[in-house]
Amino acid sequence: MPVHVLLVNQLICRWHTLNTGPFVAGLVIVFVYSMLSVGFSKLKPILINILFTSKASPIEYSYKAFDALMFAINMLLKYSIMILMMTMNGWVNIVLAFGMMTGYAVFLMNAESKR
Repeated sequence: MPVHVLLVNQLICRWHTLNTGPFVAGLVIVFVYSMLSVGFSKLKPILINILFTSKASPIEYSYKAFDALMFAINMLLKYSIMILMMTMNGWVNIVLAFGMMTGYAVFLMNAESKR
């Protein structure tokens, strides 16, 4: 038992900062970023409806370019979340988890309950 408590204490208290203000601001930014990265998957169908369902006939190549761009943005979001998680900072990991849970609750929970 004491070994597990020591590991958790080491993960949370391992990284020290001299200024608490910028660290807390960084945690807030990580929270908002992780919350919005979960909601990004809901943004794609909305943009498709806005851009490609107009009266003019949709151009197949522009749709494919748009789809590739959305995929690239999604992958950049997910890789940056992975890099944030790999900092092994306990506070950042906790904020990431709560941000992603909040993003799921705000953006995706209602969409999945309607299915």
